Amino acid sequence: LVGQVKSKIRSGSLQKAVIARDLTRKIGPKFSVSKVLTRLTEAYPDTFVFSIDGTIGASPETLASVRGRTVSLRVLAGSASRGLNSVADTSQARKLAMSQKDLDEHQFAVQNVLQTLRRYGITAVAEDTPFQLKLPNLWHLATDVRGRLPSLSGCLSVVGALHPTAAVAGSPTSAAVSFIENHENLDRGRYAGPVGWVDARGDGDWALALRCAQVDPLSATITAYAGA
Repeated sequence: LVGQVKSKIRSGSLQKAVIARDLTRKIGPKFSVSKVLTRLTEAYPDTFVFSIDGTIGASPETLASVRGRTVSLRVLAGSASRGLNSVADTSQARKLAMSQKDLDEHQFAVQNVLQTLRRYGITAVAEDTPFQLKLPNLWHLATDVRGRLPSLSGCLSVVGALHPTAAVAGSPTSAAVSFIENHENLDRGRYAGPVGWVDARGDGDWALALRCAQVDPLSATITAYAGA
């Protein structure tokens, strides 16, 4: 499947595609969702930890945060593993910051968000250069985006406009989604979907359901997902 994606990229019909896989395992009687959530919160304090109807995870990527007419979000694309010591860790971060492949991938994701927001009349600006976001197990290239809603339309309209982003589908979006539907052979379920909250005013915080798994108590299984 990776080979097919690369062929599409070389031919010019795709710039980027995010393909996913899943893995299912049995869970024992001692398995506890609350304990998993506690460990995720402690291990990844800078992430959006969520638990909705068996979908659990800790996402580092904000899809949209809306307060009144202000919308903010964080785009993540491009990653590298952490180093085993401080010297190696600094080297990994530096390599990521200079990796043309990762910078190109990141730029696709940022431009996808900005272009989508403009189509819906949302004025937005992004930082010129991504920064390196440090998580316990990975470095990410990250860019913060801020915008102004044309009216009090609320966060659900913003979420509906942005999803799926280039970070979870690819670029161009329609071509990437079509490729995924025809070739991935996987029911993603809630993986890579929007997850968050909204109040009566339309304010809310939403993330992408990444770094997640689906717990099924009836079959006593947990299914984890990953994309690349």
